[in-house]
Amino acid sequence: MTEPLRILAVSLAGIQKHKAYAVYDGEVLIVTHVLRIDGSYPSWRGPLVDEIHAKRNDGYVCVIEERTDHIAQHGSQFNLEDVDVETGRSNLYLALDWYFFMMEMGHIVMAKEFQQYLIRSGAEGQKIERGQDEKGRPTYAVNWGAVNTGHRAMLLCVVGAMIEPVSDRYLDDMMGQWLPTEPNQDPLSSFGAITIGTLRKRLEALAKIRRNRT
Repeated sequence: MTEPLRILAVSLAGIQKHKAYAVYDGEVLIVTHVLRIDGSYPSWRGPLVDEIHAKRNDGYVCVIEERTDHIAQHGSQFNLEDVDVETGRSNLYLALDWYFFMMEMGHIVMAKEFQQYLIRSGAEGQKIERGQDEKGRPTYAVNWGAVNTGHRAMLLCVVGAMIEPVSDRYLDDMMGQWLPTEPNQDPLSSFGAITIGTLRKRLEALAKIRRNRT
């Protein structure tokens, strides 16, 4: 990645609404702001749509979580509750996979005044308890009383960063020994159709590119 990726993430999935801003340099994600969207729907809809268009024109990735598509149609819709039919895992689980991996690597930086939106697990804060399913995949029990759309907007920043090409280091550490022998030939031509399956295909395509360079 030649220039840092700038991200606007908007979560409209709860009574409260939040938006977050972040910069990703290929390894470190810096979340600079997590802000509430206050007021009635008619009062913020127009300004938010205008901001999304302005940010997209300025090169931002705009990730929007919304149960309808009134706002999301102006950016790239990604709903954390959607489930991948192939794996049965939700987009939330995938986003949390990336989030906790990056946190453990020390590759998420949050401005001090917004650190209440970091997601903690176990003794760290018990917003989310981590476990494993019968296939050894991570599972997450979410305390929804402690998680709001501010946390979700921050997770959407992670999604926006990870949809872009990831570094060889992330491929090595995240994929381990699993590298496909017959990677999918479609390297994802559009950001629009984001699902767990397409993220997997992105990793497969990147793995192929990496092998071709060696």
